[in-house]
Amino acid sequence: MSDMVLQPGYGAVPPAPTYSNVTITSTGATTAPIYTTGTGVASPWTTATTAGTNSTKINLTGEDADIQINGKSLTATLQALEERLNILVPNTELEREWAELKQLGNRYRKLEADLKEKASMWAALKAEDR
Repeated sequence: MSDMVLQPGYGAVPPAPTYSNVTITSTGATTAPIYTTGTGVASPWTTATTAGTNSTKINLTGEDADIQINGKSLTATLQALEERLNILVPNTELEREWAELKQLGNRYRKLEADLKEKASMWAALKAEDR
């Protein structure tokens, strides 16, 4: 009971948990509400209306920033998918420094586009045969 906090009108209540600042924005309207809260009991939700179109975006930063869904890490899931599908993510900083890497990346991107076009043509030809 020593960690209980006295709130006027409520009596003793457990201390407020510590949260980081949270912002929720909505999208699709010319004026969309934005809901923001700080930390603790003294920071209620506030609503601000801004002009212009907002887009929905969740931005998590930090060393271990992640979203957990039923105990599964979204970051780990995306990394596993990229590895399994062999998705290459170009390192633009290195490509700026090393012309050879930039040339190799350009050759890869051109070959990838050519192969996608060929696959599309084969799919169209197979559809015609049916």
